[in-house]
Amino acid sequence: MIDHGYRVINVEAPTNYLDHLDVTWEEMYSFEMCNYDDDDGDTTRRNNNDDLCDTLVLGGGGEMWGETVDTSDVLSTVWPKLGAIAERLWTPRDKTDAMKKENVMDEIVKPRLAEFRCLLNRR
Repeated sequence: MIDHGYRVINVEAPTNYLDHLDVTWEEMYSFEMCNYDDDDGDTTRRNNNDDLCDTLVLGGGGEMWGETVDTSDVLSTVWPKLGAIAERLWTPRDKTDAMKKENVMDEIVKPRLAEFRCLLNRR
């Protein structure tokens, strides 16, 4: 769609299904909206123009289905995964790419998301 100039909200991210219990917050945080893994596991550049992607992809989302949760575990299933998705969506790509390259996600991102989850639990 962005190849044709349409502004989009990307909701097809394969990692952003919060009820996929085998997908970690790290995988969700690392997802790049302008790339995706196809069914064969090959990473494919969806759009070779990063500026165009940054301009036309307005946002994204995380999807949660109810088959794997109930009221006793919905918060622990959703958080910190949705926090990782949200932070990834609003953080410029060059900053998240730098964190991944420097391998500092555990020391920078993980404590921030853990504190965010605790904040939500206190409320």
